[in-house]
Amino acid sequence: MCKAIQDIMDKSRQEGRAEGEQKQAMLTVLRMYAKGKSLDEIADDVGFDVETVKSWILAGNK
Repeated sequence: MCKAIQDIMDKSRQEGRAEGEQKQAMLTVLRMYAKGKSLDEIADDVGFDVETVKSWILAGNK
């Protein structure tokens, strides 16, 4: 296979994995929030900043 095509496929896989990991983190955030964890605790546990966690919670509660 051509190197350029392989590079494109590798980049697509990496982007897909990152997207999947972020979706899983979002679901984890929502579960933790539902259990009463604070935003700071959640952000620390999932490795994202508090503003990101807050935006995911707001989006998940719509």
